[in-house]
Amino acid sequence: MPELLIYLGVLIAIGGAAFFLVFRIPIVAERLPRVLRTFVIAIFFFGILVALPGFVVVAYRHGTEWSEVRTAIRTYGNRIKLASNGAPEPLAHDEFERLKSQIIPKPIELHFPHGDTPVFLRMAHSIYPFVGVDFGGGANAFFDPTTMICTYSD
Repeated sequence: MPELLIYLGVLIAIGGAAFFLVFRIPIVAERLPRVLRTFVIAIFFFGILVALPGFVVVAYRHGTEWSEVRTAIRTYGNRIKLASNGAPEPLAHDEFERLKSQIIPKPIELHFPHGDTPVFLRMAHSIYPFVGVDFGGGANAFFDPTTMICTYSD
């Protein structure tokens, strides 16, 4: 969800900035009321405000609270990538199962510092980073290991 706010907000901001630039062209600016140019600037800032909560959530994933999960995603993702010996992605089913049994045969239990419920890291996808986070109760997610943007959740 926070990622959708980022995408939507950036899209709105880009649209507002594009219209602002077009409205600055002298021929266009002469024919438009000033209030319309002000409205376009407001749209730009509205887009930034829409995206801001998403940026905050993703930035939070780069903090110490998520460090164990983030490090595990990167470590196991890279370990699986190396063990695949350059196999093309997505991994074939037999290659996926081989790497799963070799590197992560059972889900790895991780803990957030202030949470009492553990999360589990498991090999669940045939493309990099290969590992997903199981939050329990049917909530699973995949994160880009560099940006920590959620690429899939259910």
